[in-house]
Amino acid sequence: MVSGGSACFLTFGVVQSSTNKTNGVMIMKRSDMIRTVQVQFKHMRSTDASAVLSALADSMISAVANGNRIEIRGFGTFQPRPRATKIGYNPVTGRPMNLPANTTILFKPSRELTKKMNG
Repeated sequence: MVSGGSACFLTFGVVQSSTNKTNGVMIMKRSDMIRTVQVQFKHMRSTDASAVLSALADSMISAVANGNRIEIRGFGTFQPRPRATKIGYNPVTGRPMNLPANTTILFKPSRELTKKMNG
């Protein structure tokens, strides 16, 4: 892993696979991310890359579940967003029903990601 405060950068490319294509949009799955890590770090085994990805995902899930904001510079931020109790309507009967308060996750892309997406 990285020591001494050094930064470690990965560039995730789109894996060209016909099985990952849905409605003309490429989908990058977990296995594709593991393969990308293995390509960038040739010494890393598939099990090690999978463990790194799992540790990262678990850490992010835990942080957001505890109400913390995650900022990944150059990518974006994830933060919990509370939703108030509100009245919704049953689509079948049209009758009003109470929808309880809950928390959702807000993702806001960085300027760099937005610029890359928009050309």
